[in-house]
Amino acid sequence: MKRYYSFLILTLLFSRVSVAQHWEQLGKGSYELEGAPIRTVYADSSGHVYAGTGIMHENFTKGSFFKCTNTSIEEPKNFPYYGKSMVIEYIIGDAKSNMYVSGFYIQDTYRRGIQDVGLKCPFIIEYNGKTWKDILKPYTALQYAIIESICMDTNGNLYAAGGCFMKDFEYYVAKWDGKNWAPVMVDKKTLFIVGDSPRLCTGPDGTLYVADYAEGHPGWNVTKWDGKKRTALGDSTHTLDANGTIRSICCDTDGRVYVAGDFTNQHHKNYVAVWDGKNWSELGGENSLQANKEISVLCIDNKDNLYAAGNFTNKDNTCYVAHWDGKSWSELGGTNTLNANNPIMSICIDHYGNIYAAGHFSVAGRRRYIAVFRK
Repeated sequence: MKRYYSFLILTLLFSRVSVAQHWEQLGKGSYELEGAPIRTVYADSSGHVYAGTGIMHENFTKGSFFKCTNTSIEEPKNFPYYGKSMVIEYIIGDAKSNMYVSGFYIQDTYRRGIQDVGLKCPFIIEYNGKTWKDILKPYTALQYAIIESICMDTNGNLYAAGGCFMKDFEYYVAKWDGKNWAPVMVDKKTLFIVGDSPRLCTGPDGTLYVADYAEGHPGWNVTKWDGKKRTALGDSTHTLDANGTIRSICCDTDGRVYVAGDFTNQHHKNYVAVWDGKNWSELGGENSLQANKEISVLCIDNKDNLYAAGNFTNKDNTCYVAHWDGKSWSELGGTNTLNANNPIMSICIDHYGNIYAAGHFSVAGRRRYIAVFRK
């Protein structure tokens, strides 16, 4: 009898663990975001989830900034550009619970043929838990350039890449000191001009990494900045030279750097490339992930589990979140448990290890939603 009860208890515990780990719709169907895709999702340390929507085409769909919980959705009316036609591209936060929202709004809109067009005015909004402040606005009066990427290091330093920081209209990486923006990666008094569509991340030691396609190079590469000098990851024989765009970059607790995008291996499969400090290689080995389309986003947790998503699909033509556990790739939650009917654009992880995904996928009627994988 004792053995029976012990077996029953273990079975119930196992069942509870199994049930706890699954994908579900945040809010359990109580709300959806109609229209534009969800470009970015972020979970703060208090359990609040934020989402930004919008579409990049000239014939734009009005984007919005949302605060979400398990039971409700709110569009903060005190957000500086509430009600404007805008696109939210990035939402990140720091250890002090400050949040930063990056994107652009459209002004001076006019009709050209069948399209609405206008000037794209970038912003980076800082939220300290009480007030919202555009920390970019004073520096963009003459320049209507999009912020391409933002990131934050472990010391709370905020970095951004774009054409809003110097009068020459070139794209640089700049650092926010709390009052001003100033270009970084200045080596021997030479400014570092960022190439096409740069992506940023920082390592555990504060090293800054920039993935871009610089003019004169055969492919996409990663440059690191240690505060004193710029160095390409890999010498002339070990550079990445990816044959397509790098869409996402991240770094683990040991300083390994991961990149992914629409570049492919010799088998024409998209893959995640990893820099181990000496060489670039395909994470998991050749053709281990076998992504059949672009990998748009990477995300890593504090245990160095890596998550990847994008346009790629499983054998049932369904988009999914791929999980690298340090040994092998798998579909997070099991085959078709997320069942995303369109591409995934963003992944984030909250304080408890729950994973959130959002993008173009939707329920009936193009109603977008945030999916959460409960740990």
